Amino acid sequence: MVNFFQVKLTVQNEEKTVENMTNENLQKWNHLVEKYPVLESFSFIEYPGLFDAFNFMLSETETIANGDYIPAELVLYLYNTYGLDQPVVQKLIDKLGE
Repeated sequence: MVNFFQVKLTVQNEEKTVENMTNENLQKWNHLVEKYPVLESFSFIEYPGLFDAFNFMLSETETIANGDYIPAELVLYLYNTYGLDQPVVQKLIDKLGE
C-alpha cells in the first residue's frame, strides 16, 4: 500500500527544490541581462541551460567571431550539454555580435 503522506512530503520537497533553483537562476539571469541587455528576449525558464551556455559562449567568442559560421562541434556541445538547439545557438551568437 502506498503511503500517501510520504508521497505528499516527497512532492512538496521536490516543489521547494524547483522553486529554490528557479529563484537562484532568476537572480543569476537578471544579473547577466543587466550586463548584456540584448539577452532580454531570451527566457531562462524555456531554456534552463541558457545561463551556463551563454557564459560558455562568451569564453568561445574567438571561435564564433568569424562571421555567420557556427562550428558543428560547438552546436553539438551546446545541445548535448545545455539543451540548446541550433536556432537558439544562432540567436545567441547574433546577440553576442550586437
